Amino acid sequence: MAGAESLPSFTPQKRPALREASALLCPSMSGRYPLPDSLQELHTQPQRRSQIRLLKYKPLLTCQKLLTFEYLKSAAYITLPYAEVTDEMWDETAVVSWRWHRRRPITLDASFSPMSHVQLSELKRILAKEEGIKFVWIDFACVPQKHTAHCMSEVMRSRIYFHKARRMIVVPSMVVLPNKNNIWPMLKGAIQAMERQRHGFGAHLPEDVTEVRSLLKEMLSVALLSKRDYFTRAWTLAERMARAPRGERLEHWIPLRLWISTVADLLWVASMGEDEDGEVEAFPWDMLDAEHGSAMLAVLQEVHTLCKAEDMRTYLSKGEGGIEDHLAKLFLHAFKAWQAPLPTQTLSKEWLRKYMQQ
Repeated sequence: MAGAESLPSFTPQKRPALREASALLCPSMSGRYPLPDSLQELHTQPQRRSQIRLLKYKPLLTCQKLLTFEYLKSAAYITLPYAEVTDEMWDETAVVSWRWHRRRPITLDASFSPMSHVQLSELKRILAKEEGIKFVWIDFACVPQKHTAHCMSEVMRSRIYFHKARRMIVVPSMVVLPNKNNIWPMLKGAIQAMERQRHGFGAHLPEDVTEVRSLLKEMLSVALLSKRDYFTRAWTLAERMARAPRGERLEHWIPLRLWISTVADLLWVASMGEDEDGEVEAFPWDMLDAEHGSAMLAVLQEVHTLCKAEDMRTYLSKGEGGIEDHLAKLFLHAFKAWQAPLPTQTLSKEWLRKYMQQ
């Protein structure tokens, strides 16, 4: 393990409702950005004449299950020609970028939904804090699930929706952890390291540290983990790339609690000591601010190296300068990466080659 190293210092910030900062509305700007050349071909006359479905905001907040396109009741959505969707309507629309919880069966019926109960609850929790949103676009409920010409038209055109909509909401897949698992001791170690910072800051910790510590404590009582695979899929990458002209950050897309939970999932993989497939390195670190992304990766690599030799619990509870401080750094750098501007991502040939080999 590397030598003792102080935790990164953070200046207290005056930010309203920090825990739900992702729910702060992005600027109203859908009409401000013309379609890039890569999307112009999806804006042809045949495409403009075809229909688009948008879910109504209020019925979505009360639904118990996300139903497929074919089984959704008409009172839950509006349908109109794509060409009639104005910039004003896009300014009232949110699009959902998410990872399906399970695969679609060959034969669809009204009982199937790829969005788990936990995912739907998180989505409704996010939407309930929004202001000015009247419509929501979600692929499973807004795109025909039979392989028709209309289905493929909507699949291709959806990149325009992600470009134009006022808000993109990210909902990763989630899993329930058993009561006894190897991630909780590490979270407790990170919490203890943050609490030791009181000696440096007196009675008032920086808001950043207080917020992350509070979220980690919450994770100990709610045995849920947001999965990292949302960030490693080509389809969700294309959706994020469609937002690039807006200069948004992770905090505009995903709530802090889900992002910290995703980082905990990466920590879980690293701590297993069996990451033979290189899942930690396969995470798209280049999508994050270079300083904070590289610092996060360094901690995870160190954890992986230690756990290949011994159980992580061997290195916990050693006090200041121990592995707890490094775990705290992981989550504090994750917080700063959540706030930082995002570099421009591209679909390189090398990335696509590796993706197709998975």
